[in-house]
Amino acid sequence: KSVLKLPADCAFLTQAQLGLMMIRRVQAAGRLPFSFVACDDFYGQQTDFLNELRALGLVYMADVPVKTRIYRHPPRMGVPPRHGKRGRSPSRRRALDVP
Repeated sequence: KSVLKLPADCAFLTQAQLGLMMIRRVQAAGRLPFSFVACDDFYGQQTDFLNELRALGLVYMADVPVKTRIYRHPPRMGVPPRHGKRGRSPSRRRALDVP
């Protein structure tokens, strides 16, 4: 019975973090020029991933799930007031007024 041991300096990385690492490596090598990054809806939901692509100055096209809400103008965000006496009070932030 053999046990696989990982090196001590091996750290856990998410799929999005691994993707960024590969993109940075390709960009740094300069041997594979590209104009944009295209990704599926898994990556399209990863705001840290998308923000990092933007910070790197990369153009990206990301698919998003069909249920993703998109606003033409940023709505006012906050926790809505409680309506009625039954049920739990709202605790999640959401769009309060949609222009």
